[in-house]
Amino acid sequence: MNFKSKKESTQIYYRQNHLSLIKQYDSITSPIKDTLDRYIKPNHKVLDIGFGSGRDLKYIQKIGAECYGVDSTQEFIDELSKNSYFTNRLFYAKLPNLQLDIDFKFDIVTLIAVIMHLNREEIAKSIRNIKEYLTDNGLVIISYSTTPREDDERFF
Repeated sequence: MNFKSKKESTQIYYRQNHLSLIKQYDSITSPIKDTLDRYIKPNHKVLDIGFGSGRDLKYIQKIGAECYGVDSTQEFIDELSKNSYFTNRLFYAKLPNLQLDIDFKFDIVTLIAVIMHLNREEIAKSIRNIKEYLTDNGLVIISYSTTPREDDERFF
């Protein structure tokens, strides 16, 4: 399977399995909870790219930060939008090209288990693009899995 087909199958996988993935992701504590606690403060404006179930985005909201999310799966956006706090705070976009219709910048951008879905060229382009949405002293928090993914429908 070529790169483009693998990327398309990844999107199909998330669309078809979004409800079970939300249940699965929400059943575990964020693996980077301590990092979020360390860097995110109540006065921060935070963008979570690839929010999926919204588990981390909801946690960031509990910290007291003003939070927004981006995902490339409309079904994830629709589910999290049912929470009134997130109405008008969620955007559909795909890395490496974020094109957000906003007039402000973020103190922190998180990519939790997202970057591993990109190839090297897309990672470099994504980081350059994300920089445009950060304040001068903004911080990017990236986590990723290095676990091998044999026979997985998604691109890693």
